[in-house]
Amino acid sequence: MTRLFHVLILSAIAFGCLTRLPAARPKVQQVLQGFDNPISCAFSPDGSTLYVVNSARDEYGWVHGKGAVSKIDVSSDGTLAISEAKFTANLGGPMGIAVLPVDVGRYTAGTIFISQGGAWVVDRSGSLVRNSFDLETGVFAIDPASGQIVGKFLMGPGSAFSKSMGHSVVNPLGLCFDPQGNLFLCDGGSGGRNLDPPIEGKPGVIKIPGGSLEDIAANRQVGGIEFIDVSYLPTTVFWDHSSNGLIVTTGSGFGPLGGAIFRLPRGDFTVDKGQIETIGQGLSPITGAFMTRKGTFFATVTSGEIREVRSKEKYRRVKLRPELYLVSPGALATKPLPDGRLMVVMTEQAGGGIANWQQRIQVLMFPPAM
Repeated sequence: MTRLFHVLILSAIAFGCLTRLPAARPKVQQVLQGFDNPISCAFSPDGSTLYVVNSARDEYGWVHGKGAVSKIDVSSDGTLAISEAKFTANLGGPMGIAVLPVDVGRYTAGTIFISQGGAWVVDRSGSLVRNSFDLETGVFAIDPASGQIVGKFLMGPGSAFSKSMGHSVVNPLGLCFDPQGNLFLCDGGSGGRNLDPPIEGKPGVIKIPGGSLEDIAANRQVGGIEFIDVSYLPTTVFWDHSSNGLIVTTGSGFGPLGGAIFRLPRGDFTVDKGQIETIGQGLSPITGAFMTRKGTFFATVTSGEIREVRSKEKYRRVKLRPELYLVSPGALATKPLPDGRLMVVMTEQAGGGIANWQQRIQVLMFPPAM
């Protein structure tokens, strides 16, 4: 009887210890310096290359002609090494980045697309650039082999695109593609009064048929452009392949919907608003978001935290190993690894006196359990 009692006690202690094991935590795998206010990034289709957008911000704004895209080599174990810091240079306030997943017209799979030329861009003396054609507001296509710009899709005032859509793009931010090569672009809509002549921007997300890209590059009017109003500052978009839907995040900070994640079924802008799913809200202004293989959503917010969405109105802060906060996080990129881990690359527009081209990105490894 005494022996049985001891066995039960030991079993209870062991069970209690097991139930108190710490939860899985993402690990900071690598910190890589050598960037200028990195604000977004994207992997090549095969995952062997990472492209990082350097927004080149100073105390007055994003400096025209100083933005760049860096090319980073990615080893089989996920280690990063800078290949070319200024793979594409002389950009004007680049913000978002996406890689084309399929051939669309003359643009082949793997072509890099960036948004740039927003209304908050300044010249090298710190004065606002007020002419939208000098800004070249819109989206650029970049050859992944050479870094050369192979297409400019101008969308600001006076462009054929603005006439096709019925209003101008003012502050282009995050962008992504669906599996068919249709382009989705966030427009923050702010800063129109900085332009000459001033205009009113419209915050929202634009859907551009992939088949119209060549005509837009030639500054010809096109049909089929769709727009959905997102009044809480749409910041990033990405395609959710598991549900075949478009994910949109907001970052205005005004009310619960000013820090929210939405899912638009099939990226269909004609659906009833009741069909748009609110995945999480009240998360604080969101700078980036991603989803793990288990279907769990995570968001980076301006406070420097990573937040796991537990339900529509609940979240928890994710603790890292070693524990740290991100410094002015930007958008991010993910790459699933063969062992089940998820590689997450976080951009940081680190301030605190850190000189340009000495700023960093961080590689986090999320365990399969998350």
